[in-house]
Amino acid sequence: MGDLLQNMDIDKLISYGDDLVRVLKDKRDTNSLTQCCDGTKSLRSSCDADSSEVKNLLQDYENKIEECRQKTEAAKSKVVADEELHLLHKELEEECKRETLLLEELRRTLSMFASVTDIIPDLYDPSKVSGHIVDREERVVKKFEFDPTQMSAFDVCDSIWTMIVQDKV
Repeated sequence: MGDLLQNMDIDKLISYGDDLVRVLKDKRDTNSLTQCCDGTKSLRSSCDADSSEVKNLLQDYENKIEECRQKTEAAKSKVVADEELHLLHKELEEECKRETLLLEELRRTLSMFASVTDIIPDLYDPSKVSGHIVDREERVVKKFEFDPTQMSAFDVCDSIWTMIVQDKV
């Protein structure tokens, strides 16, 4: 600090002091400074309140996360009883049997459809209407494919029926 005083020009120091006294003597400048200080205190108080609220919310969320973690661990530690597993297994087997019966019924329906119309539809691509027209007598298979975005459903149906009728004639 001694070096600072030695290096500082005394005239400059007196000039700074005079300027400060002039500023503080002016009532408007003093009022502005007071208002700024009051505003700073108000802002600080508001920031402290917001910070406190955020800390409380953060603590609440951490508590909720910990509760969820504990519930998850408790759920993982529970073991399903053998009897419940057996019942679930039986239900699954019954569901598989129902699905198998339904699949067989669908196969029979498709077979009947193919026998009546001589059409074997392609069910793997639902974005288009496609399949094969089978002529068993002449041993000919004709592939067809229609884009339903380019044709109306009526036009697609009419085209397929026209192909079937032409094969029968």
